[in-house]
Amino acid sequence: MILLTTDANMLPPTSRLAWDRQTMATVASVDAWSRASRRLVQDLLDEQGHCLPLREELWVTVYPPRSSGLWRAEADSVGPAVVGRGETADEAVADWRTRFRMTTQRYLEMRPFEMQSDDWDLWDRIQTVFDVAKYKATKPLVIRQLGKIHKAREGVTVVEWEDGARERVDPRVFDEAFSRFRAGQPFEAIVTREPLTFQIIRADAVRRLKSVDKRTEERSKALWSLVVGTPEETASEASESGIDEGFWLTPRK
Repeated sequence: MILLTTDANMLPPTSRLAWDRQTMATVASVDAWSRASRRLVQDLLDEQGHCLPLREELWVTVYPPRSSGLWRAEADSVGPAVVGRGETADEAVADWRTRFRMTTQRYLEMRPFEMQSDDWDLWDRIQTVFDVAKYKATKPLVIRQLGKIHKAREGVTVVEWEDGARERVDPRVFDEAFSRFRAGQPFEAIVTREPLTFQIIRADAVRRLKSVDKRTEERSKALWSLVVGTPEETASEASESGIDEGFWLTPRK
């Protein structure tokens, strides 16, 4: 016999106990889901570690596991397009940070004509989270530069860059190899600079380059003379061939 009822008082004692346990478990599960916690997300960084300037406080809602067995993190301002998942609430929030950073980087690299309607909708949502214009204006410049040590003595290090500009630098912001370079040593480095002041933040991947041979220009001229001849020889050959070079430069009447 199957007894269908929603009133626990009508059940036998043993069935009533099982009903109570099942009901309590169901209520606890629903209550846990309804008590989803909120986390304040701060210090959002891009792939280079530069801060994304938030427009206002960013809150992420963390939901307990359900059918998937994983915690889920989602920001109302961004929507379900960026969802973090993890075995714990902290892992879900960390995963949301990673996914948001990857999504933001992808849209920053996209051109307007590459975006579809869904892309524009998500990009508009992302721009409500952080100030894109401020981010681009304050993002450090990362460039590959060539230079040589112009001066390295008495605690003063001056670098002459490939454009001829000389700059007094702090060796502590360079790789360790830089401290072993002597005056005249050419090198290359990946230099990170402030976008407004152009001041060096750090210099990574510093690599020693071979010194430029001062006789390179003379050797090039000698090789050119062997192949083409000197200017005097070239003029002599043109005269012997009977070619009047001035003829080609005389305007026709």
